[in-house]
Amino acid sequence: MDEGLKGVVYSQEFGLNVRVHSNGFAIGVDFGRIKTYYLTRFLHFELGELKHPRETRQSKDLPSNFTTKVARAYKFGKQNNLYVLRGGVGYKRYFSEKAKRKGVAVGIAYEGG
Repeated sequence: MDEGLKGVVYSQEFGLNVRVHSNGFAIGVDFGRIKTYYLTRFLHFELGELKHPRETRQSKDLPSNFTTKVARAYKFGKQNNLYVLRGGVGYKRYFSEKAKRKGVAVGIAYEGG
């Protein structure tokens, strides 16, 4: 066995992600199996909510003359919620190594599903 080699050899990876975009949000998880040093195959699962573009939030924070209660805000045009479950399989391919201190790895990830 080589005495000069140091480190741990990993065979799997795990990642969490959160996305916020103009019409909703999503929370996802990635499970990856490292095939070679430069190639990883991963499964991606994501759950999110989408808003319709015509939904507008309306609120008046002015109390009425007869009571001190403030009207609650509501979304005009909202009828239903749309929750989206996405899944996919993809690969991450790295073109360079990451330096041990303040390094950056350059690569590409592609996915279908």
